Amino acid sequence: MVDTDFCLGIIDKEQFIDFNAEYAQDICLEIEEDNFRLTDDEARKIIHKISRCSTITEFQNLSIEKRDKFLKLLRNQGLSIRQISRLTGIGFNIVRKF
Repeated sequence: MVDTDFCLGIIDKEQFIDFNAEYAQDICLEIEEDNFRLTDDEARKIIHKISRCSTITEFQNLSIEKRDKFLKLLRNQGLSIRQISRLTGIGFNIVRKF
């Protein structure tokens, strides 16, 4: 099935063994980020930092312009649509616009 003489004609046995013993530092599909999702506690801190709202009700009572501005900033900070919706009480479809 395999022509070993042909293979060994290209590279000798010792070189073949050395080549296969080398450590490869290839990066293929590995994810380099350990945490690509924020925890809810981290997300709450970001929401408070950006909006200065300490409760869901405060966030919901913001003017539409301010609310929309904050939603866009929250998405840019890495919060997911569902997470923003869950933690602010704003509907999923509204958050999804941004």
